[in-house]
Amino acid sequence: MKKYPDMYEFPAIFKKVEGKLWEVWFPDLEACCSSMDSRESAILEAREVLENFLYGMEKQKFDIPAPSDLKNINVSGPQDFTQLVVANMPPVRRAHANKAVKKTLT
Repeated sequence: MKKYPDMYEFPAIFKKVEGKLWEVWFPDLEACCSSMDSRESAILEAREVLENFLYGMEKQKFDIPAPSDLKNINVSGPQDFTQLVVANMPPVRRAHANKAVKKTLT
């Protein structure tokens, strides 16, 4: 059985798009992205997005890539920025393991 680490750190790119909308994505994790209605929401939700995405990868026994160096990631817009996001996996794993499963018996 594959052993995954308890913590991950991945760089995220935060990009200002239309109006107040902000996008966040993780360049090392294809399809790990989200959009929020404010910069603050994007920063706060980035960890949850990352944790749930990584949990799904672990559950499917996928290899998780090594994170890029934050210094090597460039942004284009004047308000765009990068930031390391930390995923603390033990609570995420426990939460998913403790979810109730509904079974219908006939």
